[in-house]
Amino acid sequence: MMRPLITIVISLFLIIALSGCFSVEKYNNFIKEKTGIIKAQSAPDSNDYLTVKSDAMMDADSSLHSKKVKNSFIPAILYWQWNYSIESNLGHNVPVNVIRPAIFNYAESISLKDKLNGKHLEISIKKVPSSFTYTQKGMALIFIIGYSVQGQEVIYPSNDELVVSYRILNNGSETKRGTITVRETGQPVSNRKLKSAKKFTWAYIDDYYGDIQGMSKSVLNQIVAEI
Repeated sequence: MMRPLITIVISLFLIIALSGCFSVEKYNNFIKEKTGIIKAQSAPDSNDYLTVKSDAMMDADSSLHSKKVKNSFIPAILYWQWNYSIESNLGHNVPVNVIRPAIFNYAESISLKDKLNGKHLEISIKKVPSSFTYTQKGMALIFIIGYSVQGQEVIYPSNDELVVSYRILNNGSETKRGTITVRETGQPVSNRKLKSAKKFTWAYIDDYYGDIQGMSKSVLNQIVAEI
């Protein structure tokens, strides 16, 4: 009789570990550790033919923050279920510090200075994709001789927009203006390689950096097409 009881106790302990939901503060610290270098960067915002401003976002929240948006846990006798979600927002400093150098680097690669032919392009960043949601959910069945656990970890992007306005200046006089919008197209990412939540989130953020760099290039391509 003792052996099945011990098995059940061990099973419950392992299930709790496997469903190991952590605090919002701990998850926020994962992200801070990853994005700290980018947030601290100070890239030039202007050269002789291009300016990239983010003044329009000064009123937006620049701080990284996370909040719990779902937390359900059903510990029945033989069946457990959990669903845990944290929504995180990187603020605007992190994405802007990725977008600005991406625009300058791409501008140089496409010889934007030659295309402007002496004019100056001024880009103002109005809105950036900056949020995502981490979700962990699963279920467990407990048997006399063991247990069965099924679960998944997924990060969902916000699928928000990068919005910029631009002006073409010729000797200080505006000759053209417009607004460009590029929507984030990232897909939900599953933790298929069973990384820790920290490494899984860091990998997602690396992909996010790549996505908004691609969006920055798209912005510049659309502006060049309108010049």
